[in-house]
Amino acid sequence: MNDNTAYRFGQEMHASDKYRDRSWEEVETALKNGWEQHVASDASWEASRGVVRQGWDSISPEIDADAYYRTHWNARYANESGDRGYDEHAPAYLFGDEARRLEKYRSHDWDEAEPHLKSDWEARHPGQLSPWEKFKDAVMHGWNRVHPDMD
Repeated sequence: MNDNTAYRFGQEMHASDKYRDRSWEEVETALKNGWEQHVASDASWEASRGVVRQGWDSISPEIDADAYYRTHWNARYANESGDRGYDEHAPAYLFGDEARRLEKYRSHDWDEAEPHLKSDWEARHPGQLSPWEKFKDAVMHGWNRVHPDMD
């Protein structure tokens, strides 16, 4: 486990919908539990806490969408071979983000909306091999981003 992983964990947790508007003091116990259950394999919370906190502090609660999606892309896709970079996934993040704001989807959860989003995505990107499966996670991440202007 390197410091980069701990730093990214802190950034992603602060940018996440679950913790975005909360203080470090409010969430530290939950972050510790998440670290111990899902992230750490050879680094204890005590050894990683300071770097996680630095990552947490590097994210402003009023993050812009591009920084938010780049953080997710770096954590999820950056090490995948054959991936052409963040710019390849940016349209998928924005598609999910924009779809979530549309009136026709506001009362739907992801599972209800996904078949329609898939159809819309494939209509916008015809002729690609399995574009939905490749970009579904990024679309869902955009969909799940909480916006200050939404209830």
